[in-house]
Amino acid sequence: MHTQYTVKTCGIYKLTAPDGRCYIGSSICIEARLRGHWRLLANGKHYNGRLQRAWNVHKHFDYEVVECCDRASLKEREQAWMDKLQSYLPFWGFNVERNAQNQPLSSDTRRKVSEARMGMRFSVEHRRRLSEAKKGTRPTGETRQKMSASHVVEWETRERIAASGETRIKQSESAKKRRASDETKRRMSESKKGIPHGAMSEETKLKLSIINKGKPQRPRRPFSAEVRQKMSESRKAYLARKASV
Repeated sequence: MHTQYTVKTCGIYKLTAPDGRCYIGSSICIEARLRGHWRLLANGKHYNGRLQRAWNVHKHFDYEVVECCDRASLKEREQAWMDKLQSYLPFWGFNVERNAQNQPLSSDTRRKVSEARMGMRFSVEHRRRLSEAKKGTRPTGETRQKMSASHVVEWETRERIAASGETRIKQSESAKKRRASDETKRRMSESKKGIPHGAMSEETKLKLSIINKGKPQRPRRPFSAEVRQKMSESRKAYLARKASV
């Protein structure tokens, strides 16, 4: 059950309890999905109540890959296996839904998923594998646009946030609690060596130009006399330190 998987299988899998009841699932990486099942079941936090109750009794499921298929036909083939084994009937299996197609989760199911994942921390090895899997992959142009749009905040909203003294205090307190480790500081220092202060590579400038093209520019706000005075003093102090080196 705790095999160290080294391959990625896309297809349909089956979990079978000693009493013969089964669960049908599909995944583009069955190995990773199985690891997720075992972890949640072992912690007593699986979002599928039927599956969790059976595990609590038997403490063991057999598993097998019943069919390999491409990503486009995953749900179609999963539905075919669910219908064939009738795994959505309580006395035959553990599937909660009759329909394999992605359906909106009920509020109760969303709550169970949230509770199961709460406080979950990936091991160093798991994070390393995730990093390796992501290397060399780039999101499509459409995906990047969606990601960008999801982070857009209207200027009016930003102004309200900036104007809130309470918000600024909370942000300041939060930043004080976040302190980089000595190792992180060392790596940051190493990565900055030889780079002039504030300098950007031509590649970075080009990327920023492409990203910001067509975006509305933020209206400039005049600085108060007090802010201008602080900026001036800070600049003078920086130049004095630089001259003394």
